[in-house]
Amino acid sequence: MKIRERMIRHLLVTVVLTLALLLGFGIAQTSHADSIPSRVESAVQWAIATANDESHGYTLNPSLRWGPDYDCGTFVVSAFTNGGGFSFSGFVGTKSMLQSFTNAGFTWVPASQLGITLNNVAPASLQRGDILLDMDRHTELYLGNGMTAAAHSDRGHPETGDQTGTEVSVAPYYNGVSGISWDGVLRYTGTSANSGNSSSSSSSRSGNSGNSSNGSNSGSSSSGSSANASSKISLKSVKAYNKTYTGKSQSPSLVIYDANGRRVYSGYSVKTSGSTTNAGTVKVTVKGLGAHTGTVKTSYRIYPKNASSAVIAAISAKTYTGKTIVPNAAVRLNGVKLKKNRDYTLSAVNNNTRGTLTATFCNNYTGKVSRSFTINKATLTSSNVKLESSKVQYNGSAQEPEVKVSSFQKGTDYTVTCSNNVNAGKATMKVRGCRMVKGSVTKTFSIVPKTLESDDVQVADAVYSGSEQEPDVTAAGLTKGKDYQVFRSDSDQYVNAGTYTIILRGINNYTGDLNASYVIQPRSLKEVKTSGLQDFTYNGKNQKQNLLTLTLERENGETPVSLAQGTDYTESCASGFKSIGKKKLLLTGTGNYKDTISLTYYVKPKTPSVKFSSLFSGLKITAGKVSGSPKYQISVRKSGSKSWKTYSLSTSRVRRFSSLGRGKTYQIRVRAYKDGAYSSWSTPVYAVTK
Repeated sequence: MKIRERMIRHLLVTVVLTLALLLGFGIAQTSHADSIPSRVESAVQWAIATANDESHGYTLNPSLRWGPDYDCGTFVVSAFTNGGGFSFSGFVGTKSMLQSFTNAGFTWVPASQLGITLNNVAPASLQRGDILLDMDRHTELYLGNGMTAAAHSDRGHPETGDQTGTEVSVAPYYNGVSGISWDGVLRYTGTSANSGNSSSSSSSRSGNSGNSSNGSNSGSSSSGSSANASSKISLKSVKAYNKTYTGKSQSPSLVIYDANGRRVYSGYSVKTSGSTTNAGTVKVTVKGLGAHTGTVKTSYRIYPKNASSAVIAAISAKTYTGKTIVPNAAVRLNGVKLKKNRDYTLSAVNNNTRGTLTATFCNNYTGKVSRSFTINKATLTSSNVKLESSKVQYNGSAQEPEVKVSSFQKGTDYTVTCSNNVNAGKATMKVRGCRMVKGSVTKTFSIVPKTLESDDVQVADAVYSGSEQEPDVTAAGLTKGKDYQVFRSDSDQYVNAGTYTIILRGINNYTGDLNASYVIQPRSLKEVKTSGLQDFTYNGKNQKQNLLTLTLERENGETPVSLAQGTDYTESCASGFKSIGKKKLLLTGTGNYKDTISLTYYVKPKTPSVKFSSLFSGLKITAGKVSGSPKYQISVRKSGSKSWKTYSLSTSRVRRFSSLGRGKTYQIRVRAYKDGAYSSWSTPVYAVTK
């Protein structure tokens, strides 16, 4: 659909352009093409052909903007160099075109002299071949009869070529759209000796569409072989078109351009790297021969062939195995047998008595095909069922030894039920088939007594809470109060951080004592609530945080625990308590507490006073000196303004402001700072310049 729309759009553009040419040059102005220099007409024809060739799109990429894609400036320059044989120097973009083109024989005609106004009607004063120029933004080539040719935009398609038919195109004249306003035109008058070599031919122009037919063969010609080395033209770019896998080698289809933007059909050799038969990327190197020189490179893709019409051979019924059944069936495409794991891989989905085999194509093929097959149920036998162990050790819980039932899956293909499987003695296991497995098998196993061992005991550590905490003891496979009891080895009440010894004593079916360690870890200071931290104003004295308190909240509504300095934590300040600056108060836990926390506060300098004196069109502002050797900032704003402009004074307390204007009123204020600590701003005062 998109291709059809683009074809219709290009057809309409061609019809409009043809009518414009017939009306403008065949009827009303039959001699108009002859009224401009032939070199300019050749440039116009190059621009029209290139604009209607979808292999040329829009780009700002420096390596592509001279072909096959263009921006507005390189499109116009290329029209006159490739089509008209002109040469230009100093061209960079639209801002440099005036100088570059006037040096080559063009005359600048301002918009005011041509009657160009901000509307979309082309004035009659414009001539075919005029270069419309907005020096700051854009340029287009005027074709006559209200039509232009230009490189407009990539339309959201950065890839090479015109994806929408409007990136580089012939379109109606406009002015004052999207911020573009024509400053005037560049018109060729031939008034400069640097206007280029008029003998350059315009008969070989780029802008043709289609693929090169020479493929991987040499593109050299007899005319190219006799070319003088000094007249050789360097190859500029090459584009290769993608292909689809056919099973045979496929030569590349190429579109090649030289440094002048002309399409190249001969005078080169082609070398490929990579398989030209199998799907993948093929690298292409084109080397100039004869009349051409230089080397250009590109690549193209050979895409896999769609094999969705392939057929999987008939599949016989299979017996359920507990694993996914993937029949090894042949796959043929158009009667040709494909190779497994090279052209396709097999996978299957089993759904009870029905399976589906899928061939997923790979490498040189793409797509997938499927075929169903029948799955019969399996029968469970005694030989299918094997216990990994006929004996298990008593652990106080119901036990079920691991069992392997062929390749079947527990819960999916069979179920297991056990009886008499808690206490020491003989237990029974019954395996029953389900779903795709039928039948049942009974097996027996023994449970032997277990001796209480230290590896079975785990005591969870606690964290200091300020209250007594009973140890949380577990023993694998044992139940507290039924199989063992816990005793203290001393009279400690388990309150403070530390390591304690406890005793597990077997009861009922167990005997003996086991020792274990119970640890109460210190509480992190990071969990403690702090309050009362103060900021200070510098007074030259050691100012400590005498109001700082640390408390530990407790559960169940118990009274919070207050921490004591020296017992629960220590205090330090690396930068000193009394100097000006940003302070880091470090509190390090001891005893029942651990970790170090950092509290930030500031010792700020006093707020300085502000003085000023009016100067001629300026001000002299002085910050009053405060103790502690801080630096100073001055902040100024013009009366009525909402924003302040602040200046830092590195070595003095004075700053002069000039060129403020006479009789102007400003608000000024100052503050002191040091090591991240700032005083308050002084009360703003008003100052008037002389």
